[in-house]
Amino acid sequence: MSKLLLLDFPPEIISLVFKSLPNHLLNVLQSISQLRPYALQELYKSVNVHNSLKRAPLEISVSESFELDHEVFRCPISATLDKLIDIINEDLVWYIKQISFDDPRDLRAIHNLYPGVLSNAKITISFESIDMYTRGHAFTGFYQEIMNLPYDIMAIESFRYFNPLVYGDNSGWFNRLKSIVINESADVMKAITQSKFKSLTTLKFNQPIDIRFINCLPQNIQYLTCVVCRSEGHIPDKLTFPKSLISLQIRYVVVSGIDEEYMVDLTHLENLQSLKCDSAKYFILPRNLRSLKTFLPLNIEKVIEQCPMLEVLNCSELDVPRNLCELPSGLKELKFNSRGLDYLAKSNLLHDGLATKKQKINEHAKAVKFPKRLKKLIVEGNSHYYETLNYQIFSNSLEDCLMYLTELEIRWYFNCKSLGPLPRSLKKLSIVNCKGVNFHDLENLSNLHYLSIQGTHHDHFEFILSPTLYQMELKDNKFKSFKVTAESLHCLILKGNSFREFDNTVIQIPESTKELDLSYNEIELIDSSFIFPRQLTKFSLSNNKLEVIPELPPMLERFSCAMNHIGRREQIFDFPTCLQSLDLHCNELNGNTPFSGLNLLKCHYLRKLDLSNANIRGGYHLDQLPTVVELYSFPKSLTSLSIRGCNATSIVGTLPYFPQLEEVDLRDNEAVVEMFGEAVTEEYWLPDCCFPDTIKRIWITKNHFDSREFENLEKSLQLIPCFESLVATDQNINFGNSAQKLLNLSKDSEINMRGIEYWRTVTVTHRNCI
Repeated sequence: MSKLLLLDFPPEIISLVFKSLPNHLLNVLQSISQLRPYALQELYKSVNVHNSLKRAPLEISVSESFELDHEVFRCPISATLDKLIDIINEDLVWYIKQISFDDPRDLRAIHNLYPGVLSNAKITISFESIDMYTRGHAFTGFYQEIMNLPYDIMAIESFRYFNPLVYGDNSGWFNRLKSIVINESADVMKAITQSKFKSLTTLKFNQPIDIRFINCLPQNIQYLTCVVCRSEGHIPDKLTFPKSLISLQIRYVVVSGIDEEYMVDLTHLENLQSLKCDSAKYFILPRNLRSLKTFLPLNIEKVIEQCPMLEVLNCSELDVPRNLCELPSGLKELKFNSRGLDYLAKSNLLHDGLATKKQKINEHAKAVKFPKRLKKLIVEGNSHYYETLNYQIFSNSLEDCLMYLTELEIRWYFNCKSLGPLPRSLKKLSIVNCKGVNFHDLENLSNLHYLSIQGTHHDHFEFILSPTLYQMELKDNKFKSFKVTAESLHCLILKGNSFREFDNTVIQIPESTKELDLSYNEIELIDSSFIFPRQLTKFSLSNNKLEVIPELPPMLERFSCAMNHIGRREQIFDFPTCLQSLDLHCNELNGNTPFSGLNLLKCHYLRKLDLSNANIRGGYHLDQLPTVVELYSFPKSLTSLSIRGCNATSIVGTLPYFPQLEEVDLRDNEAVVEMFGEAVTEEYWLPDCCFPDTIKRIWITKNHFDSREFENLEKSLQLIPCFESLVATDQNINFGNSAQKLLNLSKDSEINMRGIEYWRTVTVTHRNCI
C-alpha cells in the first residue's frame, strides 16, 4: 500500500491542517504551487488597512526581526491603502474574510476604484482618525455614504454619531452591527438603550460608565468590556448584566467613601466563560466560569468554592487562605508568582500530613503537585530574594509528572533548590534568570520546538538537542562557548555573550540554521576559517566590535553589520548577489568616496540600504574631510535608501536614477540642495527632475534650505501621486534630541482637504553611535 501524501486528502481536510500551522510555516509553504492556495487562505484571512498618514515613521527601518511567530493565532496583515490595491491587483483579495479600516475614507476609496470587491469580507471601520477634524454638512454626507455602502460592515470603532437629528436615521444599520467600540459614556447609553441592536454581540466602552446603566444594556451582548464607576446613592441590589454574556472584561472603580464590601453578584450569568478584572473580591462568581484573570491578589479558597470547573487561572499573587487547599483539578492554564508556587508546596505537605501551615518545608517535600491536566504554566518570580525552600518544582514520577504540559515559562525564580526534571511533553520552554537549572536535562526534551534561556549564566553551552527544535533564543547568558547539535534548527538568536574571538573551537552552529542573530556579543574577530551555515538567508552581526566583514553565505538575503567598526581596516567587500537588505549604519566607511568600494552594483535584488552615520571614527564625524556620495554606486533596484548623517559635501547623481525608490533619508547632508539644483529655487518646478514618481516618504534637514526653497519643495511634493509624508528636522540630528515637523497630505477632497498642511511637532530619540 502506497504512503498517503498530504495532497491525497480532500481539500477540506487539507484546509484544517493549514489552520493549525503557525505563520512562519505558511510563509514557506506558499512557495509550493500545489499548496499555495491553502497557505494564502490562512495568511490573507484577516487584513488591517492602517492610516499611512497617521503612522509616518520617524526614520527608515532596515533592521529585521528574528523572533518567529509560533502561535496559530493569526495576526491581521498590516497594509496601507496602496498595499491593499496591490493585493487586489494580484488577485489575492478573494482570500480575505475579515478586513478592518483605520480610516473609513480608505473603504470608500476602494469601493470607488473596485466596486463590490469586498463583498465576501466582513468589514470593521474605525472613526478615530477623523474625529478630530470632522465638522458640518460635509461629514454628515460622508457618514451617510459610508452607512449605505453595499458591504457587510459588522463592526465600528471609536463611534459617537448616534444623534438621528444630525446624522439621519441609522437604526437599520445599527441592527445589522455585531460589534461597537464607543468613545462616549452616559449620553451614548441613552442611544444604546433606545436602539434595539438586534445583532449586537460585542460592546466595548472606552470611557467609564455609571453603574446604573448596566441594567440597560442590550440583552443579546456576549462580549463586554467596560469600566464601571460606583458612586454614592447608586448602589443597585443586583447588576443585571445581559444573561447571554460569555466574556466580561471589567474594571470596577469604587469611589472613595463608599462601602467597599458591596459585592457584585454574577451568579445569574450561567453562560459566562471568561472574566478579566482588577480584583475578584468585588464579585460573587458564577459556577460555570472557565477562565479567570486578575491583577490583584486572589483568594484561591473563595475561587475554588465558587468556580470548581475553572480551566484557566491567571493572577499576580495568591492570598494565603486560612485553610490550605489544592488548586482546581481541571486547570489547563496557570499563571502566578513565586508566592503561589510556595503556597502549592505547603499545600502538598499539608495534604500528605507532613506539615502544618506554619511549618517550613522539610526534606520530605520532593516536588510541587500541580493539577494533572495542566497544559501551560507561567511562574513570574520576584526580584527580591527569599529564603531558599527545600523543594523542587517538577518530578518525573508517575504521581507528579505533568504528561500534558506543552508550554512552560519561569521568570526570576530563586526560592527552590532545583527545577527538577523538566516535563518531557514540553514543546515551548522559556527560562529567565532562574536558580537550579540543570541544562543537561534539555537533552531529554524530545518534543521541544522553541527554547529561550535568558540571564541564567552558564560558561559552556554544549548539548545535543531535540531534532524537533525549530527556534532557540539565548540572551545575556555570558556563554564562553556554544556548541549545539539540533538537526532542524531554523532560527538561532545568540545575544549578550563573551565571544571576543569567533572560531570553530568556540562556536558550532547547526548547519540547518537559516536565520542567525549574533548581535551584542562583543565580537572583535571572526577567524577566516570559520564557515557560517550555507543556507543562511537572514544574518545580523550588529553591535559588535568587528573591523572586517567575514565571508558571507551565498544565499544570504538580509544582512546587518551596523554599529561596528567596519572600514577601520581595509578589505575587499564581496556581498552575495541575492542580497535584498543591507544595514551598515554607524560604521567607519571613511574616505573621500566612502561607499564606492562596497561593490554593490552586482547586488541586483538589493531593495533596502542603510548607510546612515557611516563615516565616523572614535565617536566624532570627520567634518574636516570632504565626503562625496555617488548615487551611481548603488543598484537601481533600491526602494529604501538612508545616507543620513554622512555629511556629504557633494552628491553625485539624482534620485530618479532609482525608478522604484519609495523612501529616502537625506538628513545632515549639506549637498542636498545642490543635488536638487536650480529646480528647488524656481517658483514653479516639476518634481520628476528630483524624485521618481514612486517616492512616498522623505527625510531632510530644514536648515539646509532657505524659506523659499523649502516652500517650493513642499509644493512640488504635493504633485507626486504616491507621496505620503515629509519629515524635516530643524537641526542636525546627531546632537541630542531635535524637534521635527511632519507634513501629512490627505487625498480626501471633502474631509481634511487635499493640499491643506497638517503639522505636528514630535521629539525624537536618536541612535547612539559609538
